[in-house]
Order: sequence, then C-alpha cells, then structure tokens
Amino acid sequence: STQGVSSAASDVYKRQHICFDLPAESGYLDVYIEDDSGMVWSGYVSSEEPCIDTPTMTFPSYIECTTDTGAKLSATLD
Repeated sequence: STQGVSSAASDVYKRQHICFDLPAESGYLDVYIEDDSGMVWSGYVSSEEPCIDTPTMTFPSYIECTTDTGAKLSATLD
C-alpha cells in the first residue's frame, strides 16, 4: 500500500546524517548518542565509514566516543 511506502519514506527523511572526523591515529570510534529520552544510536564508525544515519533525536543530544587507542571524546549537539 502507498501508506506503508509513505511511512517508510517519512522515517528515512526524519533521520539525522552525522559524519565524524576521526583523529589521525584512530582507526575507529565507539560511539554512543543519547537525547533526553535515552539512547538514540550506538555503534562504531571508522575512517573508511565515518558517517551514520541516526533515528530522529531531540536537541540537545549528547555524543560520547572512545577511540581504538582509548581516548575519550564528547560533545553536545544543540
């Protein structure tokens, strides 16, 4: 049905596209993103695949990353 297609297209449209600029010495980041309602996305990004599409999130949202070398990074998206 077209309603299902429309709903799926709407869900894709609502996603946020985020790209990470990895530190030169890092091969990957372990990423955790949350907003006021809880976890939004968790997983890995790499220098080969630095971009993700997250489900819809509210702002501010918080990102915590750990590099493969153990460095901790964090940021707030508003």
